[in-house]
Amino acid sequence: MSRTPVRDAFRLQEYEGFLSSRARRGWQVNSLSLQDVREIFDVKETLESMLVRKAAECEDEHQRRQLKRVMERMKKSAHANDYDGWRQADTELHDILLAMSGNERASRIICDLNDQWYRIRLGLMAMQGAWSTQTRSTKRW
Repeated sequence: MSRTPVRDAFRLQEYEGFLSSRARRGWQVNSLSLQDVREIFDVKETLESMLVRKAAECEDEHQRRQLKRVMERMKKSAHANDYDGWRQADTELHDILLAMSGNERASRIICDLNDQWYRIRLGLMAMQGAWSTQTRSTKRW
């Protein structure tokens, strides 16, 4: 792989706050704080509230039917304790609402924030796995 795609990927990570460029020293991974997570959700809450209001004004019957179907799937999944089914339906619900809102720029920002939150969750799960592995090995002694 050439340097250009790697450099571009690092710049994107820097833009999203995950890396910092250090002059003549390379890159440093930024640790994300609880405050970073709060800020992500503050922005998501504000934007998503606006997008839902716009989606409520949508008169596209096809999108309205899609929304009703996915909400029914979410209810059925919740009653059946089917977390995976509920999660998939929830993702579709948000995608439909974003499409119904008609605001492409805000939708892209939400998608970027969701990507950041996904990466944070992966890091937390990895740390939790490391902690539970460490805890298990400590219990043996």
